[in-house]
Amino acid sequence: MPRAADARPPRPAPRLVLAWLVYLGVTVAAPAANGAWRDPDFAGHALLTAGVSGALLLVWLGLVRLARGAAAAGRRP
Repeated sequence: MPRAADARPPRPAPRLVLAWLVYLGVTVAAPAANGAWRDPDFAGHALLTAGVSGALLLVWLGLVRLARGAAAAGRRP
């Protein structure tokens, strides 16, 4: 059984993904539920919002992973 000191710190991905899903809920799902899906421009808004924010999420997660790898490599003897 691992000791508490040996446990890895929690990963930020679940919190970031949850925040992204809340963002999509507020900017896409809530307006769609209120009837915005009837507007022809809404599909473009939804795709742009999901695409750009999803790309930024992936870049952020990639940078976090690189930073952790660099920090781990710096700690090795």
